[in-house]
Amino acid sequence: MPSQSIYGAILYRPSSRKETIFTKDMLRDMQAEYKDTVEENEIRIFTNYIMECILECANMGKSQMSLPILKKGALIAHMSNGLLDKYEPGPIPQVYMTQILQNLKIKFPDTEILINETAMLFDWS
Repeated sequence: MPSQSIYGAILYRPSSRKETIFTKDMLRDMQAEYKDTVEENEIRIFTNYIMECILECANMGKSQMSLPILKKGALIAHMSNGLLDKYEPGPIPQVYMTQILQNLKIKFPDTEILINETAMLFDWS
């Protein structure tokens, strides 16, 4: 087992973070960056999930598909580790709808996408 001095050396070793002074603005910026990164990742997960669903339906000979939309104000379902399930993220949240639609229009430019209160409807017939 290592001697106590090895553990103490780690504590007193200078690092750039220990020497940096963090202001409230810096901490808020870190928080905003984290929030933006999480949103981008979740939008990517939902977009990829929808793309895979459309491709799977098309491979099965279907020409239409619908996916449920999360009710306004309802929370997105995360796994116990705090992340979305990449393969089954759940209903599409309204808060990300604009960005998801923009991404889908790039991937499926001539697919008709309709949105109502409870579902996203896709038609490529």
